[in-house]
Amino acid sequence: MEAERDQAGMLLRMFTDAVPGVVYAKDRAGRFMVANHGVAELLGLPPEAFLGRTDEDVLADSTQSAAIMATDRRIMDSGVGEQVEEEVMLSDGTPAIWLSSKAPWRDKDGNILGLIGSSVDITDRKRMENELRVSEQRFALAMDVAQFGTWVWDVQTGDVRMDPRCRQIVGAATDDAVVTLDVLSQRIHPEDWPRVEAALQHALQPGSDGSYTEEFRWIHADGQVVWTMSRGQVLFESDVPNARPLSMIGTVLDITERRRMVESLEQADRRKDEFLAMLAHELRNPLAPIGTAASLLEMAPVDDEARVRQIGGIITRQVAHMTELVDDLLDVSRVTRGLVNFAREPVDIRAVMDAAVEQAQPLIAARGHALTTQVSDTALVIGDRHRLVQVVANLLNNAAKYTPANGRLQMSIQVQNEKVQLRVTDNGIGMDGALLPTVFELFAQGKRTPDRSQGGLGIGLALVRSIVEQHGGTVTATSPGLNLGSTFIMTLPLAATDEALVKAPSASTRTSTSLKILVVDDNRDAAELLAILLEAQGHDPEIAVDGAGAVAMVRAEPRWDACILDIGLPDMTGYELARQLKMVSDCSTYIALTGYDQSSDRQKSKAAGFDHHLAKPADFGQLQQILNGIDAVKLEYS
Repeated sequence: MEAERDQAGMLLRMFTDAVPGVVYAKDRAGRFMVANHGVAELLGLPPEAFLGRTDEDVLADSTQSAAIMATDRRIMDSGVGEQVEEEVMLSDGTPAIWLSSKAPWRDKDGNILGLIGSSVDITDRKRMENELRVSEQRFALAMDVAQFGTWVWDVQTGDVRMDPRCRQIVGAATDDAVVTLDVLSQRIHPEDWPRVEAALQHALQPGSDGSYTEEFRWIHADGQVVWTMSRGQVLFESDVPNARPLSMIGTVLDITERRRMVESLEQADRRKDEFLAMLAHELRNPLAPIGTAASLLEMAPVDDEARVRQIGGIITRQVAHMTELVDDLLDVSRVTRGLVNFAREPVDIRAVMDAAVEQAQPLIAARGHALTTQVSDTALVIGDRHRLVQVVANLLNNAAKYTPANGRLQMSIQVQNEKVQLRVTDNGIGMDGALLPTVFELFAQGKRTPDRSQGGLGIGLALVRSIVEQHGGTVTATSPGLNLGSTFIMTLPLAATDEALVKAPSASTRTSTSLKILVVDDNRDAAELLAILLEAQGHDPEIAVDGAGAVAMVRAEPRWDACILDIGLPDMTGYELARQLKMVSDCSTYIALTGYDQSSDRQKSKAAGFDHHLAKPADFGQLQQILNGIDAVKLEYS
């Protein structure tokens, strides 16, 4: 019997030593009674050093030993086995995590004598689990930051599993974490589903690379349409040609805002192209009669004064029209970029309306329209009177142009809630719903007829909006539909009651005297024509076509009343010429006459010593006003 017990004990020790990890038995006091070789390796102690001793006696970390012994007592007291994770520092000081399975040790009568257990080192597994969890958290964060939703499609069952963001993007219910592809396809826009289905089927083919990318629309339950970009990759079982698709994993991104921006840019590009075509058309219109008039002047007898005057009138009108087109372009560019300084003075909105009616009256009368006005109260606003008249005249001209002959136009002013509202209504061609959102955009116009009878460049309303907004107001447009008329409403804040009216000084009429004027322009025709006009006003002009010629003339005759200089000369700039002339001439007034009319160009002119800056083609009335100022000085000292 004793030999058999010894043999059994030896077999038990061999068995426990062969078990991976640690195997042990403890008595009720927590002392090691039996332990395999793994316990000795864990503790770094021979068996005789820890058998009969507790964890508190042999473990270096008292916190760890206390936690282990507390677990052991709980199991022995409850009589119920447990599987727990325990932190135990290895003999070399390395921290480790062990998965321990422990159960009560009972005698034949069921009395608990102690505890038996086994533990396995799971440190590497826990590290990999933590790394995987961190990786998943980083991936989820990246998806969240990038606004991506993720999905997995089980090709065999047809089920699609979606994360919360994916469900949000496609409009699925919060509890629809798993739905079938057939159900999802009902939410894809019917125009897009055939294309999406074809792309999915192509990706599933064994010969493909399994990738899938499509942009398409989802329709939410509330009718909202969401554009998405979806990407996916198929996982195949086996290789070609026996590859069988198992699943597809992918992402989805809401690109609704991007699509809107692209569509907006495409629309703006179309409007730009239409504008360039219109601009070419509008510029050709006045150029044709100007060219014809020039040919007639060549053929007309010198003494046919009536014919020359008639032709001259045609040229003047057409040049004025071209100038108006170019001025409109420059004006809208400067205003929309905030380069225009607006006057800040009290303005009577009724006076603005009256002045605008006066400007628009020729067009209104020509088309046989009836205009009625209604003003309820006196209304003062703070702003630039000239620009506000420009706004209202533009609205009136717009109504007159887009209303068939013999139409009805109405304009009214109302004061309400510290704001003044000016309303222009017509019974014209109206606007459809597609035009209304963009009617104040640059170059936007309604449908045009081939003859472009309404004319214009489509920039007037963009200018209106910019001017009104820089006055702290708003402008809106409404229309019941095509051929049902339109209404434009300008709203401005009322001026404070304690602000006084400011009147601009009026220009006085000057008596003209003969001035000696130097005209410098590399365009000889332009220089000669301006000299003829000046001569007709009783002045004494001379011309030069380059800077060197002008300097030579001034050296020979230093006394001049005015120098009118082009800026873009072939041999030097007008700025440089002005500086040279100032050193050798006795001239009181320098006038820049140029096609360069940006704010920076005016600043350069001023820095070069110019007294005035006029844009080509010259407004002769404005030039006359400048020359009249020189006249007044000469008269005063003559």
